Amino acid sequence: MIATSPRKNYSWVFIKVYTNEPGLYGVGSANVRYLSWAAEAALEKHLIPFWIGKDADRIEDMWQSTHVRFYWRNGPITNVVQAAIDSALWDIKGKRAGLPVYELLGGKVRDAVPLYAHASGKDFNSSAEAVQQWFDKDFRYVRLQMGGYGGGGYAAPGEGSRPEAGYKGKAFDEELYVKTIPELFQHIRNEVGWDVKREALTRRA
Repeated sequence: MIATSPRKNYSWVFIKVYTNEPGLYGVGSANVRYLSWAAEAALEKHLIPFWIGKDADRIEDMWQSTHVRFYWRNGPITNVVQAAIDSALWDIKGKRAGLPVYELLGGKVRDAVPLYAHASGKDFNSSAEAVQQWFDKDFRYVRLQMGGYGGGGYAAPGEGSRPEAGYKGKAFDEELYVKTIPELFQHIRNEVGWDVKREALTRRA
């Protein structure tokens, strides 16, 4: 197991599965944001001891036996650790076959995968500027937030409908959010254009 980027809220956990064939191993990711150390504990305390000595070729059997080993299944931790062992074993099988794994799974589905960029601003105008900067770099898809997560939906201290003796600080207001975000996107469209895909493709051509 390889635990990396040990920050409080955003860390990455990988597993490296060794075989009895010299130099042959597989790598899988058990990443789950905010719960990385729970994934690490699940691997270290429960699953790695269970996996050691198993046949690396029996990928489906490994997945199923791991899945039914839990009484409560399909949680965020169990899902990512199962994905880690699954991808590591497919990595091994691909290396042994001398083929990329997608060839073993039926070949390519697409020739390319679109990427998106993340833009953020404190208000409508700065949000539009942030989006435009990514469009100028030929990104056709941009994820936008304003003022942080939940941006556009926070009422200032003392504003909004609140109990008289209730919480006085900044608070999320879903009605404000529902009002603000469509207005934000209309502003963005008016500023940077409504035909973003075609404009980006034209610039690239």
